[in-house]
Amino acid sequence: MLWSVCVRPVSVSLETTAGSVSVYDSQGQGPCVVLLHGNSLSASLFSEQLTGSFGDSLRVVAFDLPGHGRSQNARRPETDYSLPGYARILEEVADGLDLDPFVLVGVSLGGHIALEYSATADTRLKAVAAFGTPPVSREPEDLDRAFKRSEEIGYLFQEHLTDAEARQFLHAVTGASSGALFETLLSDVERSDGRARRNLASSLQRGEFVDEAALTHTSRVPLLMAVGERDAFVSQDYVAALRPSKLFGGRFRIVEGAHHSVVFDSRERFEGLLREFLGRIL
Repeated sequence: MLWSVCVRPVSVSLETTAGSVSVYDSQGQGPCVVLLHGNSLSASLFSEQLTGSFGDSLRVVAFDLPGHGRSQNARRPETDYSLPGYARILEEVADGLDLDPFVLVGVSLGGHIALEYSATADTRLKAVAAFGTPPVSREPEDLDRAFKRSEEIGYLFQEHLTDAEARQFLHAVTGASSGALFETLLSDVERSDGRARRNLASSLQRGEFVDEAALTHTSRVPLLMAVGERDAFVSQDYVAALRPSKLFGGRFRIVEGAHHSVVFDSRERFEGLLREFLGRIL
């Protein structure tokens, strides 16, 4: 953890049905924003938001998904490592911290979890922002259209990764090859429970997720969706063809120069978009 020498954030271990989950809280004075990390990473992705000015002006909460970071591996990997399973853990974290109201912000897999949760969420949830998260229907061809074909996309669902594959995967996610945060996240990839990748793939193939494309027309909460201009995973053609009626600004935002993990290489634009969004809807 990059913030181990800092007073903030406060770190707690919360017991859930999937096992013990590590949660981090900036204890800022503003509205509550829950940040959800991506596949094989951890809440370390949001170290700047938890320790910087963003976390001063907002109460920023992030947690390591089961099988990731400092959280325990899932007790029931067949069901916990799925979008409905992760959404259930999110609900338990919100209950355990008595979060009311809050906004969800997800990156990549985290965005899909946020959309999954939003479909059945109660009035505590006020809005969802998703970065690097193309909204897909349950039609199998939608998954093929939404994501680019590449060697790295396969690593998202591959149980065992070699050291070289882990580094190649993280480079595709972040656009980086070195640096303190890169090395921390590389350790996260190596630590992650490979069953989380494998079982997520099986769950998606069975269609165990909400119709995300429909949510862009029916969501009861405001939605912000953005993708990096240089995203190695998300198809720009797919995103451009969407005609969402519920998205903030009426369209997907394209973050100039950013890679898949917008928060990693375009922190100021990530935070700026969120501040603009929150200023309009809260």
